[in-house]
Amino acid sequence: MEALAIVISIFSLIIGSIAYIRIGRLDICAVERALNEKIDELRTLIHRTEDCLAVIVRASYQRSIRAIDEMASLARELSEAAVEEIREDLRAISGMLDTLSARAAREIKEVKAGMPAATVEAEEELSRAVEDAMACLTVIEARHQLALARLAAASNDLADAESRVEATMSSFKTAAS
Repeated sequence: MEALAIVISIFSLIIGSIAYIRIGRLDICAVERALNEKIDELRTLIHRTEDCLAVIVRASYQRSIRAIDEMASLARELSEAAVEEIREDLRAISGMLDTLSARAAREIKEVKAGMPAATVEAEEELSRAVEDAMACLTVIEARHQLALARLAAASNDLADAESRVEATMSSFKTAAS
């Protein structure tokens, strides 16, 4: 009887071990399939995200290029009516805008060619440089208004001088923000 109990126990142990091994293999295969599915989903998500990021970066470059063009136009307008005090500043800002325009054109071509992570950082740097140039141009415009206010005050046109001083203050507030 004891021998029979030992044989049954050994037989049960063998069957239990085989079942455990088979279930373990099935679980591993199921986990592997689930992981492969998740990996495929993540790859698809990465491709969509890269495409969206490329569109966003291109749009940002195009906004920067439009802002540079608008600032260059404003600088030309100010140059035509500029007082002597700000002409050198206008030449400097015009040079800065030319440099930024060339940089933006070069970098947007790189974006169209491919989308490395450095391109996103370069676009952010360009955006900051465009904002700085906008602030500089706003300060130049304020200085122009201030010079015109001095001329108006010298000719006793106090109403014009006051309005130009208010325009100057508004420009300085804009540049500060």
